[in-house]
Amino acid sequence: MSRSYFILLLVFLLFLVLRLPGLDLQYHQDEYKWAFLVNPENNILGSVTDPPLSELLFVMAAEIFGYDHLRYMPFVFGVISFGLLFYFVKEKFGHREAFLSSFFFSVAYYNVWASLLVDRDGAFIPAIFLTCLIFFYKWLSAEEIRKKIIFGSLLALFIAVGFLTRLHFILVIGSLLLEFIIYNRRKLYDKNFLFKYGSLVVIYFMSLLLVLLNGHLIYPYFKIATMFNYSSHFIVSSRNWFQIFTQFFKALFYISPLFLASFFFIPKNHITNLRPLLLFIGCGLLFYLVLFDFSSGALDRYFVFLIVPAVITGGIVTADIFRDHGGVKDAVITGLICAGGLFFLQFLPHYVPALYPKPEWYYRVFDLRWNFVMPFTGGSGPLGFYISWLFISLTWIATSFLVVLAKFREYFTKKVWVIILILGIQYNLVFTEEYLFGKINGNSDKLLKNVQEFVIKNKSIKEVITYNDIGAYELRKAGKYRRRLYVAPKFEGSYQDVLNNFKSYYMVLEIPKIDPKSIYAEYFSSCEILYEEWSGVIPARVYDCKNAKNI
Repeated sequence: MSRSYFILLLVFLLFLVLRLPGLDLQYHQDEYKWAFLVNPENNILGSVTDPPLSELLFVMAAEIFGYDHLRYMPFVFGVISFGLLFYFVKEKFGHREAFLSSFFFSVAYYNVWASLLVDRDGAFIPAIFLTCLIFFYKWLSAEEIRKKIIFGSLLALFIAVGFLTRLHFILVIGSLLLEFIIYNRRKLYDKNFLFKYGSLVVIYFMSLLLVLLNGHLIYPYFKIATMFNYSSHFIVSSRNWFQIFTQFFKALFYISPLFLASFFFIPKNHITNLRPLLLFIGCGLLFYLVLFDFSSGALDRYFVFLIVPAVITGGIVTADIFRDHGGVKDAVITGLICAGGLFFLQFLPHYVPALYPKPEWYYRVFDLRWNFVMPFTGGSGPLGFYISWLFISLTWIATSFLVVLAKFREYFTKKVWVIILILGIQYNLVFTEEYLFGKINGNSDKLLKNVQEFVIKNKSIKEVITYNDIGAYELRKAGKYRRRLYVAPKFEGSYQDVLNNFKSYYMVLEIPKIDPKSIYAEYFSSCEILYEEWSGVIPARVYDCKNAKNI
């Protein structure tokens, strides 16, 4: 085995090591719904609000892996994406850039989560995007008419596969179309060129729309009215800007300061080659933040489209900065010392704030009382884990300072980038560790399995209401699921009636924390605790509320 392939194998093993432990993580909220939606026994096939291949993809995944193991589907596409990314970067930029991009793709927490996310945005769409990029450039560079037709046909096929799986794939189409226009900008004055390619584009997209309108011929259960009705509420609705930017900043935390920093060091000679990826980022941000209202959607899931451009940029920048060797020993030592200091800050006493009221978070940030933990969870997962705000904020501040230093003192760039790399890799690994194992602040998945076992085996518990819809999949399978309980202020009135009318059992895996002054905490304080277990700062309880007081 050549040295290059041995290095690639090691990087791939790292990719696997950071994902295999997550294959058995329990479904959370929207994730578990896929297992129910595509199960014929539930008689709700055709309920998916996306193009026909979307539901068909999960029907096939369920047939192959089983309804309890749908995480294997994104994992498989994550592996495919790993290979496609390496091939694309190697062909477009070079071997060193490909190895580094693949390494970053492996260690990036956002991609670890995406490779295990039971949905299409995490791993399936990136795989199709990379496939389209490969065939797009092969089509552009092909000189023989036969190869032009072959690569063009394959590009058209995979664009259709992407669009017929997810309407959001329009981002890929838009970025490739813009790149084609810019690439051929000198030919735009040629009427024959415009007519030829303009006609092809119009005919292709009319055909694509015709296929979509007849999607039931691809998948008999597909209902186009369901898809359009659901999609329309993203066009006309009242936009919650606070929620949009909260989710956007959450996605930035997931991406990490390392990969954002790389965009400040893009070599000028690579901007043209990186252009389709930069256009993809621009189209995506315009789509999700401006053109349509996704404030009611899981934006942290949608923003995973950023990770492929980010890791490729990171690989190219790192390869360019280290094009000559030597002179970084002191920077490595400095980076390791800084990283060690930031890491051990997590073990200082930390406060656990409630999710609501929100102002408490901002007061602590503005007052520089940063020794608190921040919850990371969402409608499509993860189930929930905590990270120290002190660790997060100081890593971002240190990276920002180093970026500014390098921009003003360019001769420090290599040493600065070494420190940024060390801090950034540690940052991503800490996120991944807490997501998978929760050794620092608590393991919610382990707690969930234990508390579920107690509920399911306890014959006196006929049904439970579960906080934040945690554990709903297994509870439904056991026939013990009553409903979910959310603690957002806007739901307080309706849930007050629920609490007063359901005097029975509640399963509360408390991440995020419930406000001790809320009606929910008041209600549970009058209940009997049948079960309690802690992991780090996360508690799991089962309440018997038969004698609870009204609130």
